[in-house]
Amino acid sequence: MKKKRTWIVIGIIAVLIAAGAYLVVRQTNGQAGASTLLANLQTVTVVRTTLSNSVESSGSITPKATVQLSFGASGTVSEVSVTPGDQVKKGDVLSALDTTDLQLALTQAEQAYLIQQLTYSATLQADPGDIAVAQATYNSALAAYNSAQRDTASLADKETIQCSQYRSAKEALDRAQTAYDRLANDNQAKNYLGPWGQFKSVVDGLANAQAAYDQALASCNIAKLNLNDSALRSAQTQLQNAKSKLDSLLSPRTETLIQAQAQLEQARLSLEEARQNLVGATLIAPFDGVITAVNIQAGESSGSGTSSCGSQGTVARGSSSR
Repeated sequence: MKKKRTWIVIGIIAVLIAAGAYLVVRQTNGQAGASTLLANLQTVTVVRTTLSNSVESSGSITPKATVQLSFGASGTVSEVSVTPGDQVKKGDVLSALDTTDLQLALTQAEQAYLIQQLTYSATLQADPGDIAVAQATYNSALAAYNSAQRDTASLADKETIQCSQYRSAKEALDRAQTAYDRLANDNQAKNYLGPWGQFKSVVDGLANAQAAYDQALASCNIAKLNLNDSALRSAQTQLQNAKSKLDSLLSPRTETLIQAQAQLEQARLSLEEARQNLVGATLIAPFDGVITAVNIQAGESSGSGTSSCGSQGTVARGSSSR
């Protein structure tokens, strides 16, 4: 770096005319007298002034602080308010994104957080109306379960009765069959087993016993088919669900409270993120300074700047030479 210096010195000048004249006279006329020389002397005033200096140099100017700014959210640039060389004050808006989508996201996050707050509060202390509904549901489920128990017991009794009648009919049929077989095996008596024979009553008795047996068997089988606990098991499941719901309202479990608290915190973080995104959609001058670079234009997408760090502009504060 080439440097040049010029020093200008202005001091107190005392002109000694008498001494100078003496030397001149001595050289030009060595024989002149002192009286003649003194006659030619002149008197001047001594002036006092200020000594000063100045330095001229060449070099580069270095700012005291430089910051590269970039958007904290993605989107389309809606405005760029500065150009390189502009003077800016702290807090001035340099550029901004279109915040339509960001504002919508913030509104949705606020609603989600509000809903989660209500859910968490309801988990800690249930609404009396919800408790009343849960209690009524439990009472209804309990009544249905008791009714199913009675129906199941009734079917069991019916099955017992029907099948006991079947067993009685089976014994009666066996007796009728034995009586008929005894006559049928008698060579002489079998000739009287016809519809109008002497042993017509035996024949009719066997036929009646067979019919009674068939009827009793069918009734027993139907009773057995109807005898199942599916309705009772269904009613029991509904009762258990209703009781669990009521218990959770009256005394929520620790796991439920932890889960509700975690969901509330997640909603809060999402809301904070939405707020930060909206704030990050505007570039603000962090201090008084000069715009040194602008790498974005209106209509472009944020993050498309040309600098290596993806900044959208550079602001410099103050300067010093070197």
